[in-house]
Amino acid sequence: MFSPDGTLLATASFDRTARLWDVATGHQRATLTAHTGPVRWVAFSPDGTLLATAS
Repeated sequence: MFSPDGTLLATASFDRTARLWDVATGHQRATLTAHTGPVRWVAFSPDGTLLATAS
């Protein structure tokens, strides 16, 4: 899912992580690792300041 301003891409993974990517450069910006199961969904808040994840 892309952030509202289009600068970030959030991806979900069955390896129990969510990752943030810089759209312009293609570089990974962060890995979120505190999940206890596969991450299946990601969503940005409308203002782009929060990222929700779910399994």
